[in-house]
This record gives sequence, C-alpha cells and structure tokens, in this order.
Amino acid sequence: MKTSNKPQPKLVQHRRHSMGLQIGQWGINSVQIKASIEKALFGLELFLRIDRNARTSDLFRSWAVFAIAFSMIIVQIINLAIMTHSYGGWTDDHRLSLAATCLMAGSIIMLRYYKIYFFYALLFSGVIFIGITGSALQSYTGINTALLPMLVMGSVFCGIISGWRMVIIFGSASIALVWALYGVSASAPADAIYNPEIFATRNFQRAVQASFAYGLSTIMVSLFSYSMSTAFRKLEENVIQAKSSEKSKSLFLSNMSHEIRTPLNGIIGMSGLLLDSKLSDDQHKFANIVHSCGKSLVTIINDVLDISKMDANKFTLRPEPFNLRELLQSLVFLHQPATIESETHLSLRYPEHVPQDFVGDEGRLRQVINNLLSNALKFTQEGSVIVFVDGQMGANGKYELYVAVKDTGIGISDENKSKVFQRFEQIDSELSRQYTGTGLGLSIAKEIIECMGGTMGVASHKNQGSVFYFKVPLPVTETIQPAPIALAS
Repeated sequence: MKTSNKPQPKLVQHRRHSMGLQIGQWGINSVQIKASIEKALFGLELFLRIDRNARTSDLFRSWAVFAIAFSMIIVQIINLAIMTHSYGGWTDDHRLSLAATCLMAGSIIMLRYYKIYFFYALLFSGVIFIGITGSALQSYTGINTALLPMLVMGSVFCGIISGWRMVIIFGSASIALVWALYGVSASAPADAIYNPEIFATRNFQRAVQASFAYGLSTIMVSLFSYSMSTAFRKLEENVIQAKSSEKSKSLFLSNMSHEIRTPLNGIIGMSGLLLDSKLSDDQHKFANIVHSCGKSLVTIINDVLDISKMDANKFTLRPEPFNLRELLQSLVFLHQPATIESETHLSLRYPEHVPQDFVGDEGRLRQVINNLLSNALKFTQEGSVIVFVDGQMGANGKYELYVAVKDTGIGISDENKSKVFQRFEQIDSELSRQYTGTGLGLSIAKEIIECMGGTMGVASHKNQGSVFYFKVPLPVTETIQPAPIALAS
C-alpha cells in the first residue's frame, strides 16, 4: 500500500505528543468531578449553615441529622408509591407516611437555624415510635409488627446525633414499647389474625427476645457513642495543639531563614569578589566551592521559606504579563552548560498554535519549570531532555496551558511514584546518597501549580525515563480588554 507524502493537516500536526499528557488530561476529568462534588457539598453546607470552623463532633452530627432525615424522606416517598400500588387507594398508612415525610423535611429546614442535636434525636425517636405503634394497632398486630426492628436503627440514630445518654433513654423506652405491644397482642379478640389463645406463648417469647435484643443493642450503641465522643474530644484537643505547634514552627522557620540568609548573602558576595581577584589554581578552586555551597544553601532556605508561607496560608501570587516562550528559552539556555559534561540533548518544542503572551506569576512559573528541568538533567546521564508545550482555550475564557518535561533518565518505579510530591521524601535511599537534595522542590512546585488553580502529575517507568507535566489556566494578554477611558466633553 502506498503512503501519501502530502503534508498533514494543521490539526493533526498539533495533536498531543504521546508523552503522558493524555494521562494528565484523564486525571483532570476525575479532578473536575471531585471539584464538582466538593462544590455541591459546600453549597449544601451553606444552605444548612454548617460552620466548617465548628467542632468536629458538631460537624459530624449536623451531617448525620441531614443524612438521616433525607434518607427517611426518600424511603417514605418510595413507601407511598408502593402502598398506592398495593392498596389501590388512600389509607391511614398513607397519611402516616406523609406526616413523617413532612416532619423530616421540617427537620432539615430547622437544622439551618438550630443545632440542638438532642431535639433531633427526640424527633427521630418519636417518628419511629409513632410509626411502629401505628402499624401495631392495626388488626391487633402488636408484637408481630414488621416495623419492630426499626428500634435498633433508632438506637443508632440517637447514638450518632445526641450521645450515649440518649441511647439509654431510647433503649429503656424501646423495651417499654415492646411490652406495651405485647399487651396489644394479648388483648386481641378471638377472631383476630393473631389469636391470643393460639399465639400467647409465641407472643410472650417474642417480647422476651426483643427485650434482650434491644437491651444488648442499647449497651453496645451507648458504648460506641461514648467512645466516639471521647475520640472526637481527643481529636479536637490534638488539632488545637497541632495548630499551635505548626504556627510556632512556621514562625521559627521564617525568622531563622531570614536571619541565616543575611550572612549567607555576604558569604556569596565576598566569595564572588574573591573569584574575580588574582588567585592561584587551588585558591580559585576553594573559593568556587565556598561560592557554590553558599548558593545551594540560599536555594534550600528559599524552599523552607516557601514551605513556611504555604503552611501559614501567606503564600501569594503576583500575576503580571509575561512571554512564555522567552521564559522557556531562557531556562533552556541557562541549563545548556549542564549538558556539556553528559551526553544529553536539551531542547524546547513550542508549537505555533500556542500563544506566547500570558498573564501570571512569571517568577513562580520559572521556579516550577526550573525545578523540573534541574531534576530531569540531574537524573539523565545520556539521551535527551525535552520541554513540551501545548494547550487549548478553555470554556472559562482562560487558556488551558500544558507544560511537560520529558527525559530518558533512570525513571521512577511504580511503588515510588507516591513519594515524588511528598515533602522531605527521597524516592530511593541509594539515589539520595548519589544525588543530593532536600526533597522539597517537587512538593513546592506542585503546591505552586495548585495555588494557580492547576494540577501536576508524573508518568514514569523504571529505567524508561519520566514525564513531569502540569496544566494551569492562564489568561492570554490578547483577550484582556483595557478599561474604557472617560473623555472630557
């Protein structure tokens, strides 16, 4: 079969390179789904007026009240549909179910204004008791009602929403209800479905067995509820202590980093002046070592400062117009000397359809890409390191920019991929001795990209190279319209 030598359409030329960017795009879909779910939950929290800064136990109880009420509404709606189909008309069971649905809907509305969890436990308990009693009184069903196991669910509801004391109250009331229902069965007339003369012994045994069951469930749920409340209390105490320690640590790191950087700048400056003076070969070698070590320490200190700012929520971005192509070309030029000693080819691929002028924090983007390039060259002794750029205009009016750094280096094993973006982590103890580093660069780079509203990932296999990529939405300067100027009349 002959192959055509005609030039491919521009659209085909601009397709994504097979270097793992597709993996990143697939990941974006899951991230977008997760973001949509979180947005919906946040909207629900706003509707219910749930304060995220409240105690963890209160947050849990508020969500529990909503989940229980909403679930019971759904169950009652399904129950209404089934009863309508079965009975063929409107009955007292329909009215009882509709009343329960209205009560549950009212409890959700009430939750917006009142977070009195003991009240909601009483409300749900009352609905359960009324439902069981209503079904038990019909035809003297009594202790044989099918809704009797709902008492166990009531114990669980009370334990989650209110606490172990409410569980004991509900359990005691449940046992009393069991014997009241036994009385209903015992008082049934002889022509009832459950003839008391025939089912007397069985009804008594059911009452005894139900009492044991609800007594045991009460003890278990109350112990669980007590343990849960104790765990929440300890958790909240630990969180408060951890926040205090984290604040002190961040403040200490920030102050110490500033104090250390001042004399280091002096060392770097003086060693630089010393290198410009007339020195012997050995003296020049020693001064160069001092100068290089000083610059490495400044890099580490800057990383520590970035970490402390991120932990203290003081990390800020300074968006300004910049030229992305010039930024990448300058970084490639900067790292070209590092490829001289190794057999590595460093190149940039910047397609024509990708804009060049964007608005963003150029310094932080330079920091991220510089880190990716440094790592790629450090772990690649021969082969190539290529910077890829691609993207497309997003629905929000911003350009979805893709940047990836692909190398043919040592690669990363599957079990070590999870460590790549963790702080202070080296993926391999042997490599950490051979290739120095703090383990902060990639974690900081990932957090910077996330602060910009983007995502970062890696595609790699052992001894087959790696692809580190990120996607970030940036405005294109051509799309920014200047504000209208009012002319004097």
